[in-house]
Amino acid sequence: MKVETERIVEHSPVPWAILRATQFHGLVLRLIQSLDRLPVVMPVPRGFLLQPIDVGEVADRVAEFALAAPAGRVPDVGGPEVRTFADLARSYFQAAGRRKRVVEAPVPGEIARALREGAQTAPDHRHGEIRWEEFLDSALHQEGDYEGRSFRG
Repeated sequence: MKVETERIVEHSPVPWAILRATQFHGLVLRLIQSLDRLPVVMPVPRGFLLQPIDVGEVADRVAEFALAAPAGRVPDVGGPEVRTFADLARSYFQAAGRRKRVVEAPVPGEIARALREGAQTAPDHRHGEIRWEEFLDSALHQEGDYEGRSFRG
């Protein structure tokens, strides 16, 4: 659906810029929390690569393009580090002060292979400075909702 929306924008008479971003930290956190159902162990897909990014840092980038001349399809933007889903989940449990074993399970199929190969990452276009652990520290240890906030000091 997103690609179809991009095509509609590209063929419109209105000047445009399209920026694709990797996964927001908050989305990754919700994915991990949604898999956190079993008491001792959490199964996760083996080898899936993610590059979470702060929503505020993406908003800053979008604002740059909104204030500039239309640029068309601009380079994708990703967070400062590419990590496996399992590594992000382990880091979540550590930050939350919980002991849980993260077990990687193989996932078959073309989409799974693409995720293992980094299809949803942009390692050549790392942007921002807020790493996963910094986000977790703010999201898990400060009052209020983390959604939509930027965690720049």
